[in-house]
Amino acid sequence: MATKKQCSNCSRIFRRDTDFLEGTSRWRLCSNGHLWFNCSCGSTLLLKKGSCDWYHPTKFMGEAAASLFNRLANTESLPHLPSAVLELQQQLHDETTTTSELAESVKKAPFIAADLLSLANAATRSRGQRITSVEHAVVFVGRRALSELVLAAAIYHISSRPGLLRARSFATERFWTESFLAAAIAQHLVKRVGREFLSEDEAYLAACLCNVGKLVGAICCPEATDRIVKLVGESDPKVSWIIAERTVGAPSHCTLGEIGAAIWGLPNFVIDAAQHHHDEPKIGRSGGDIPTVAKVATLANQLVHLVLGEPLRATGTVIYGSASGFGLSPRDVETLVEECTPLRAEAERVAAGRNGA
Repeated sequence: MATKKQCSNCSRIFRRDTDFLEGTSRWRLCSNGHLWFNCSCGSTLLLKKGSCDWYHPTKFMGEAAASLFNRLANTESLPHLPSAVLELQQQLHDETTTTSELAESVKKAPFIAADLLSLANAATRSRGQRITSVEHAVVFVGRRALSELVLAAAIYHISSRPGLLRARSFATERFWTESFLAAAIAQHLVKRVGREFLSEDEAYLAACLCNVGKLVGAICCPEATDRIVKLVGESDPKVSWIIAERTVGAPSHCTLGEIGAAIWGLPNFVIDAAQHHHDEPKIGRSGGDIPTVAKVATLANQLVHLVLGEPLRATGTVIYGSASGFGLSPRDVETLVEECTPLRAEAERVAAGRNGA
């Protein structure tokens, strides 16, 4: 059989279907119907529309997510990423692409440029320099981190598409405010407790996108999502989103997050955070959970509720168990809430698109 694809970076040759499935990751369809994936070397490859009739997103999901995907009635409503965004991601992974060529690619996706610069400035807030252009972002943020920010910006953009989120009571701006606040808190946590073994950029993205399953629910499970929103907002005493899901019998947004990951090609550390950010952690480092960016996202996601003054939406065992895994005491958690409270205003500005990027 003739060669179907060769990686220009590592020269790996893909001939059979099994070659494509071995050691590859982040399979996703673009808006033009082309199929994109990451080679084992990390580079991004494209397969033209119709060239892989064996592809189905459930091939890249766990059993529970695949079963749920097949049961959902509205999965065809899940949008694919714009092809221009994936082309830009591909170029960012190619070290031979110049910054001027990258800037030209951004011109093909002007709808994403402002959101990208907005997220880049938010993600580098603590580094004390304002990013004013894509060329500046490439130099200051770095290609790898910027590639993931492009993906986050694309999801942020498409979630604002009129009529996409069919749940009538799902507040997109509130969702992104909480997401950007979790991202900023996660970044603060890494600087405070784990700079030597954790990536600030990865922690930012893992926390920002760990609740992406809620967006999937607002698209594919609108009636259930509306009941969840009503219960979270009106219950007395207040309940968390995950408790509301169980109460109304809705699919877990952690499982829905895995579905979103398969559709949009999220990196593994984000998938880990999306699947497990409500897991009860093991207590203590000795024999307990190994600190990861997903664990940072778990703690940051809980701290959001405390910063917003909604403690009943948080889960104490997750907060204090996660904090313990990073060597933090309950008093340290109180201090973190005080330190992170000023981050709320910035998260609100970014979510509303008022940051002036």
